Amino acid sequence: MSVGGPPLRIGLLVDGPEVPAWLGSALSEVVARGIGEIALIVEREPDPIVHLSRGARLWQNRSKLAFALAERLDARRAKLPPEEPPLALASIAPSAEVLRVRPATTRFSDVIADADVAKIRGADLDVIVRGGFRILRGGVLSSARYGVWSFHHGDNRENRGGPPGIWEVLEDSPVTGVTLQRLTEELDGGVALARSVGATRRFSFAQNIRHMYRRSARMLVRSLERLHAGRDPRQASAGDTALWDAYQQPLYRIPDNGAVLRHGASLARTWLAQRLRHRGRRLQWSLAWHAAPGIDGSAPHGVMHRYREIPTPRDRFWADPFIVRDGSRWWMFFEELIYRGNRGTIAVWEMGPKGPVGELATALETDCHLSYPQVFRVGDAWYMIPETNRRRRIELYRAAAFPLGWTLDRILVDDIDAVDATLLEHEGRWYLFTSIGEPGIDRTEELHILVADSPFGPFHPHPENPVVADVRRARMGGQFFRHQGRLYRPAQIGVPVYGAGLTIHEVLELTPTRFAERVVYEILPKWQAGLIGAHTINAADGISVIDLLRPVRPRASGLP
Repeated sequence: MSVGGPPLRIGLLVDGPEVPAWLGSALSEVVARGIGEIALIVEREPDPIVHLSRGARLWQNRSKLAFALAERLDARRAKLPPEEPPLALASIAPSAEVLRVRPATTRFSDVIADADVAKIRGADLDVIVRGGFRILRGGVLSSARYGVWSFHHGDNRENRGGPPGIWEVLEDSPVTGVTLQRLTEELDGGVALARSVGATRRFSFAQNIRHMYRRSARMLVRSLERLHAGRDPRQASAGDTALWDAYQQPLYRIPDNGAVLRHGASLARTWLAQRLRHRGRRLQWSLAWHAAPGIDGSAPHGVMHRYREIPTPRDRFWADPFIVRDGSRWWMFFEELIYRGNRGTIAVWEMGPKGPVGELATALETDCHLSYPQVFRVGDAWYMIPETNRRRRIELYRAAAFPLGWTLDRILVDDIDAVDATLLEHEGRWYLFTSIGEPGIDRTEELHILVADSPFGPFHPHPENPVVADVRRARMGGQFFRHQGRLYRPAQIGVPVYGAGLTIHEVLELTPTRFAERVVYEILPKWQAGLIGAHTINAADGISVIDLLRPVRPRASGLP
């Protein structure tokens, strides 16, 4: 059950008695949790059917035939499991009043008659969710207390028009957005309630559309949940809606034959080049370091070409480096994965002004995959939070004999699909930043904060979660660092490949109820030929470490 007052009174604008499965799942959750009840269904009466012969239809749509063929071929190639069937609204709203209307139409818009708008107002609705109709104008937009909410399946800062999820693939955009907005009379200019920016499923319309719609359901539930709790329905991902903005892209339409052929040829060349470039190669993570003796603090060195790479055996990769200082010695902890075993362990290597010292050792090995080992000190004790996602929990380990001898101290958070948990103490509170996977949401796409009074918990969700919903800057890429009195957060860039680079943010506000940050720099792998990624950066008192991604050829010795 949701915490709040009586259920919201929700109206639906639909084209028939059923809604798509993704929208039906969101509405079902809202009703089941007591967030809202569907009080009114406004159903658009269908337009008169004009029967045309097959030849006439082909001639009428002759400029779009290439797109129709491309969609059909893509659906066959994608081989996705069948879509869930549409949901009958009667199954979740058996007592809802149904109002059938025939709006006045223009080329693109629907205007519901004043008499019907009066009936909608009489239903005393809190919010109306648009699941049908075309572009709406007129009195219906103000007929519920909190307006008409509608999805634009695209990021309306970059992609307006349609069809959904198509042009992002055709133009090889790395990201595909979804916008939930409260409609106004301004076309595509409503008030944003939430945004989600995910990775484009390259080379497949069907896969991209499927993922885009799955993300939408969670966005709607979260904003209705906030409204039911008496809070502003705008989520943190909506950004500052008071800022002036603009739109410079074209208004997208169904692609014509020429566009499909041009963009299709470009995509084919990109696909072929990618296959040839990576043929016979595997992606390998390695480590690099930089030393600046005499420097104190946690800010990493920022001139990337000065980092020196540590040669990595071809039978394994090293990634996610964290470094700490213990007295006069530095220790680098990182993930080591040997391809034959395909299970990550946590390795440790002493570091000095001239790089690695001695031999690396295994610091922690368990029966599940380990990675991203944040190591920190509380009092006289050393602790580690490695990623243990496959156990669906966030675990805290303590060192009996630092840097080795790690044993499980406690479970910080249980039953959670979380990755790259990063702990921060700030102004007397402890904040655990992590990316959490939910139905329809990839773990790379969102950032959540958990709050506690102690590093040992108990941790509670931040009320603004998710505080970031953008695959280009959500997932943590190392521990927070401070520079000249300012707090910074490194994050991974998840497109066009996982770990493509790092985004550095300045944290502007962090309290148990508020969070704000701004992007100040992007670290992209431009400083050395052959690099295609870097996704974790850390430093401790003059020694900085980073990981690097490149395609490599396995040795001809038979190693995997």
